[in-house]
Formats: sequence, C-alpha cells, structure tokens
Amino acid sequence: MAQELTAKSTFMFDIPAFIIHSQDCIYSPAFSTSYNCFWQLQLKKCKEYPKYYSLTLNAIPNPDENISSSTWDDRARFSATLFMHNPSLTLEHGPLGDASSKDYEFGIEKFVHSKNFPETGDVTIGVWIDDTKLENEKPEYRCLPTKPWPKDIIDAWYEELNQPDISDIQFNLSETTIFARSSILTKRSEYFRKIIEGSWIEGSQRGSQQKNCDNQRSGSVKNHTTKEPGNESPPSEPSNDEVRLNDERGTSPQEGKKYQINVPDIHQETFMELLRYLYTNYVEFDSNSLHRRPIDIFIVADKYLVTELRQIAKSKIFNELTVDNAAEFLFGVVWQWSDLKSDVMKYVASEFQKVRKTDGFKRIFRNSADYPAGMEIMSELLKLLVPGEDDD
Repeated sequence: MAQELTAKSTFMFDIPAFIIHSQDCIYSPAFSTSYNCFWQLQLKKCKEYPKYYSLTLNAIPNPDENISSSTWDDRARFSATLFMHNPSLTLEHGPLGDASSKDYEFGIEKFVHSKNFPETGDVTIGVWIDDTKLENEKPEYRCLPTKPWPKDIIDAWYEELNQPDISDIQFNLSETTIFARSSILTKRSEYFRKIIEGSWIEGSQRGSQQKNCDNQRSGSVKNHTTKEPGNESPPSEPSNDEVRLNDERGTSPQEGKKYQINVPDIHQETFMELLRYLYTNYVEFDSNSLHRRPIDIFIVADKYLVTELRQIAKSKIFNELTVDNAAEFLFGVVWQWSDLKSDVMKYVASEFQKVRKTDGFKRIFRNSADYPAGMEIMSELLKLLVPGEDDD
C-alpha cells in the first residue's frame, strides 16, 4: 500500500489594523487542505463580550458536504493551531473532530481583547494545520460549487412545464391536472422512464389482481415504510389505477395525451416542485407553507426515487432543525425514514439537555399514544446518550 503523503500547512493573512477597528467581522479568502476540503478564518467581535474578538477556523462545504445532513468525516483527521501576530497569541485547538452544517466553526470566543490591537500597521491572523494531504498525481477536482444556472434559463425551462399544447403526459391530481413532457421526465427520473418507456404500461394492463397490493404503495407519511440509507429498492410498479396508456386520443388537449398518470395522494404545490426540479434542477422550499416545506419535498422525492432532490431536501430539513422543533419532528415524522431519523436523533442527543426542557418534548410524554414509535425511538436515543450500556 502506498504511503499517504502529508505535511503541516501554514495559512496566514495580514490585515491592516484600521480595518479591524472599523469592522465587526472579517473573513479571510478561502484556502484548502486537499482538493475538496476548504476553509476560512474568521475574526469577529463577540456579541456577548463586545470588548473581545473571536478567531475561528470555519469549514466551507464542498459540493458533497453542501447537501449532506450528516457529519463531514473527512475533516476529522485534521489538527489545528490558531495564531495571531501583533499581538502575539496562539491557541492549540487540537483535533477538529466531525464538522457538519450545524457545527463548522473551530476556535475560541474570547481570543483577544480589542485594546491589544495596534492603531496602525498590520495584524496577522493564521492557522497551522497538521496532516494536510499532498498529491503525487493531479486529482479530479470537485471544487467549490459552481455558479448556478442563470435565473432566466431556469424561468424559461419552468415555463415549458404545464403547457398542454406541447405535452404528452397528463397528471391527474385530486385538485387539478398538470401536463409535462415525456422527453424530459424520462431523462431525469428512473421512475417515470419505467412508466413511459413501456415496462410498466404492459403490466398495468394485466388487470386488477394486484390492485390491493399496489394501493398500499402510498406516498403518504402514515403508510411509508422505513428504508435503510443506501439500500433503496427498485421503483415499485404503479397500479393500473395510477397509470394508463391512452390509445384512443380525443380532440381536446386534455383528451389527447398519450400518458394518463393519476396522483391522488400528493398536493399540487408539492408535485409541481418535484416537476420543477426535474425540468430545471432547481427547487423552491417554503418552510411557512403547508405543502412546500422541506419534509414535503423529501416525501415526494422519496416516493418517485429522485435521489438528488431527496438529499437536497434532507439537508434542508437538517439545517432547519432547532432545539425547539427537533423532538416532535423526530418522534412525529422522520422516524419513518431510517437515514433521516439517524441524523435527527444525533442532533437531539447532542442537544438533549436543552431539548428535554422544551414544550415539544414534554408534549410527547403527555400524549405518548399519538407517537406510535415513541418507545422504540426513546430506546435508541438512550443508547446514544449512554453509550456502552448493554442493549438489555
């Protein structure tokens, strides 16, 4: 096995003193310790101690970390020492541990008193980082996220959606009808490709002998089965009530669609966001909405096996977790998806002393009958809180 090449790296920046005196927060340019591991230094006036400044090393997520709801394990290998010249100070942080979108700053709050900054000249801030990885071959770079698509392109593609005259798919929702193009959906979704290219159309014509079984395959929260992360099953064949090939086309745009797909259990706003993503690679969350919250998008992406959208929604869910909402979210909703449950449970365990004092946590115990998985979740949570104890 080839020996890994590592080195100790030094990153330092000279900042004019007058800038520090005039600004409450300063970020250094980004720098990296490997081809996909980016950082910044932050010098910031403390809110609770306004006469002091903090110095922190902040992790900048790479494209994979940016949509991750778990820890960024690749960063745990590093150890860091923060330093400053003029005045001369050092802080040996040691191993950085696991970073995540909720825990990405490493340093100390009261690093330096403002009176110690000079009035003129430069102040140097920097960091020494151990175990920086060296390469003997040029790696395949996956750098910082690229510039997003221009908004006018996204808008132009979105305007192609739900246009009956140029569409050959008709989605029949309980509230409305939505139109889309098979040429787009087959390229973007394995689920819809299976339907449109015929492997499920023939099966849906066989009759209704599987109807009772197929009707159990619902996208609703109540009927969803728990899935292990990374072990997603192949797309489930929709029932003949959900999809049919329209061989006899009528004269109106609605009657003439080649594919008729029934979507009785998803709200139109939620389903439109799924289609928006398939058309534009862009999604609009609205946490104050009843149908475009991250959990709504997660459920519809999970049902239709749109893996990237599912991960984006999962990351958004994790980022919006707070001490106040985490317990009810864990016990009431996300326990049905094992990978999402695991991330939320780790957060609840890490903040348990605060979570257990919230109204939401107390409400769970007062109304335990409303949380069918309550005992199982609490058992798993206790194993995280008291590691090393026997399962019995």
